[in-house]
Amino acid sequence: MSKEIKEQLIKRLKSLMWRSAGFIIAGLLAIATEFITKVGLPPFVIGVWGLIIGEITKFLNTHPKLKLQK
Repeated sequence: MSKEIKEQLIKRLKSLMWRSAGFIIAGLLAIATEFITKVGLPPFVIGVWGLIIGEITKFLNTHPKLKLQK
């Protein structure tokens, strides 16, 4: 496997992990709100939360000034 392909694969896996973490956070928020309010949220609301959190994590991961020093 070439160096470029390995770098691209690592980049894509990191992105997948960031977005997966966003959906996990959205799921935990949905569970917490259901526990607190005793009212379940519709699945589309949880999905939208996951997408929004995923975009936030993407921004944090790709914004040049916010990247961690290597």
